[in-house]
Amino acid sequence: MQRTNLVVPLLVMSLGFAAHGMTADEAVALFQGNEIMIALSDEGLATLEEMIDAFRVELGIEGDLDEANEASVMALELPAVQASIVGLLSQTLYVMADVFLGEFPEAQSVFLRGKHWGLKALRMNLDFLIIESSGGLNAAVAVSEDLASLYWAAANWMRAAQYSPLEAVFAGVPEKTEAMLLRCMELDGTYANYGPFASLGAFWSGLPRLPGGYYRKDFSKSLFFFCGAIDELELCADSDCVDCPSSALGSLAEYDFFHNRVLFVEFYLIQMGAWSDAQRILEEVLSKAIGDQYPLYNASSQAKARRLLDVIEQRSK
Repeated sequence: MQRTNLVVPLLVMSLGFAAHGMTADEAVALFQGNEIMIALSDEGLATLEEMIDAFRVELGIEGDLDEANEASVMALELPAVQASIVGLLSQTLYVMADVFLGEFPEAQSVFLRGKHWGLKALRMNLDFLIIESSGGLNAAVAVSEDLASLYWAAANWMRAAQYSPLEAVFAGVPEKTEAMLLRCMELDGTYANYGPFASLGAFWSGLPRLPGGYYRKDFSKSLFFFCGAIDELELCADSDCVDCPSSALGSLAEYDFFHNRVLFVEFYLIQMGAWSDAQRILEEVLSKAIGDQYPLYNASSQAKARRLLDVIEQRSK
């Protein structure tokens, strides 16, 4: 991804952003399916800032609310009818951190904010809250029908945990995020362009190497789940996982969405030292037009593909 000219400390310090007058309805209109229809550019960044600000204004969020603190977000009283706006705020914060903040350390606090708003959206459902109060988060997740909030809460939580993976394991984060993503698969594994499959693929290869325990790096599980999100039938022919849910979605995945293929290279092929396959897939991604369907994530994926390809090419010198 080519960096935009944003001033990161200022952007992250406010994250209510300067009000530009966009309404929540106008922000919602920028979604097409699960894709936010903006470009990877300074203009796209400015639009995303306006969207986040519009959602915060719609929810009546005061500037001094500590959104990186879960208790502060949960204490905010909001009517249940605003749960969808809360969920969209979770998603837009994820995109801000993932695409526009990238490797900047400030991204972690933005992912945390996105996680908290995703959990807030889930807990705005009274049935969810009652079940969680008596049986715990995973029990409530197991019966939740709120696919979008489950997915974006888990996605933000996983990315925030990447900054301290060992600490996250001992805090029980993997158990909770895995439960959310498996529930997303039950509801609709194709959501967000096979996002639950791709996320679980990255989940299992992104865990720390540990001498024992269930939640540790597992490349067989990583390949199994990635193969539900990519169309690499030859590489996936031998994928096997004895305790994974059944899946035969690999050949159906959306090829025109580049993100899952780049994730597969980053979190599986490179870690496995499969350099020729990694190079082939990255070059295929870079050979294709970005298109009109996924303008932001295809552009971001091509930028990441260039960086990964540089790493691979430097290795061969």
